[in-house]
Amino acid sequence: MQDQNSQDPFHIPSDPQAPVTDPPQKAIYHKGVAPGMFGLIIVCFFMTFMVIKCGDVPVGNISGIEAATGLRFDDGSSSAPGENKKPNIFALLALLAAVTGFGLAFLKARKGSISQLVCGFSGALMLVLLFISVRYDVKRLSDASDGYMGIVIQFATGYWLALLLFIAAGVIGVLKLREQRQ
Repeated sequence: MQDQNSQDPFHIPSDPQAPVTDPPQKAIYHKGVAPGMFGLIIVCFFMTFMVIKCGDVPVGNISGIEAATGLRFDDGSSSAPGENKKPNIFALLALLAAVTGFGLAFLKARKGSISQLVCGFSGALMLVLLFISVRYDVKRLSDASDGYMGIVIQFATGYWLALLLFIAAGVIGVLKLREQRQ
């Protein structure tokens, strides 16, 4: 008859020559990490994504939501109502990736990992394309004028944090897929 302790995978045998089984390795992430990351990315879209400067003087801020929707929200600092602009397709697609990633992050097993990977890396790609397109537009406008306009667009903390979180979500999706294959 076998001892009950022999069925326990963490049981240390009394015989010093017997092999000791290691406890199973735990992943560095929890099932709530993916929804939390995508939720934080959505919060980042409400933060300042870009600071518009003329020389060294800040003249305006654009949040991720404003870049994605084209809507300008009045912050109360001026008497003029907010102007609506054309939405940036890359910001809109990145926001869509964050919202989709948040919704699909609750899926279990392989589908959840694949959706996390796709939404994470596609959102990061869209933010990189947003960076490139804004830089290109500013350069094009500067070249079109007779002289240097002095307009500078600086990407702010909300943008960089969203980009970092998108990449982290994609990497964790890859790690989860690798673990599920084993």
